[in-house]
Amino acid sequence: MYLIVACNIDYRHCITTAGSIVDDIIDINYQALCVESGGTTEIVLREPIPWNSQQTPCIYYGMPLQTEIRTFYDFNAQQLLYSANYWDYDYVRPHLRDRTDIIIFDFLKEEIRDGYEKWRSQIEEMVRTHMTGVKLTGKWSIDFLIDNKGQIWLIDMAKANRSAYWNGGLLSD
Repeated sequence: MYLIVACNIDYRHCITTAGSIVDDIIDINYQALCVESGGTTEIVLREPIPWNSQQTPCIYYGMPLQTEIRTFYDFNAQQLLYSANYWDYDYVRPHLRDRTDIIIFDFLKEEIRDGYEKWRSQIEEMVRTHMTGVKLTGKWSIDFLIDNKGQIWLIDMAKANRSAYWNGGLLSD
């Protein structure tokens, strides 16, 4: 079983197998086009991060809603630029359409915010320590998930200017 990282609003197609991967990628790309994100041009496959389905509410048809922190790092300057709460309430809430997702997101609003505040400085220190010397160029977003056991997972990286919360108006590309 694999997780397709390039998923949008329907997590059901992100958990896949060798037999269904092509159909799942087609569906993910279709969804991306429907929300005007330009489609999916890259995918990453990895094992799903384990979660306790009895403890962790899900949105997007099965995606566990847990604390995620997006950091922005300049590999040319070897410095952390800033961090964002991936599930920032004011940013995400207006884009939720499914009634169940809205109820869950509203219910977990403070827990997600508190998790971001609790883990942000530790994540930022990890980025400062472990990204120095990495052979990449330019500005990137680096995403981390903190699971319900307190384990930290690096879950995604992308060019900063293609990432939510990139504030290119304040920082030059």
